[in-house]
Amino acid sequence: MHQKTAYSSDNVLLSYIHNKIDNKPTIIFIHGAGSNHTVYKPFFNLNHNFIAIDIRNHGKSSRSKNITIQRISEDIWDICKKEKIKDTILIGNSLGASIALDFYKNHRWNVKKMILLTLFSKRYIKHPVL
Repeated sequence: MHQKTAYSSDNVLLSYIHNKIDNKPTIIFIHGAGSNHTVYKPFFNLNHNFIAIDIRNHGKSSRSKNITIQRISEDIWDICKKEKIKDTILIGNSLGASIALDFYKNHRWNVKKMILLTLFSKRYIKHPVL
């Protein structure tokens, strides 16, 4: 398990934990507002390939005025491209669930499964993929 960083396509430094195990799908943990990657720490001992991201303006990631669900979804895509990740399993809670849903909307071919906990936005609850 390693602490890593990547730059988003709009040049914001993103921090994340990466546990790489070959031949397993990658679980991407996406936390909610006001939190950081450590909310998923109880799962870090699992024998799985995972990424636990600090979304922009949270944890060790840089601050940015451009903080929308769509922008954060693209941040995750930027990390997937850097790490050459395919067949993701997205787990998001609260704001993280809305981000996961937006990621699926734009990159569904790269999503194997999703677990959405306490999705907070009425706009996304009415989303056609649900």
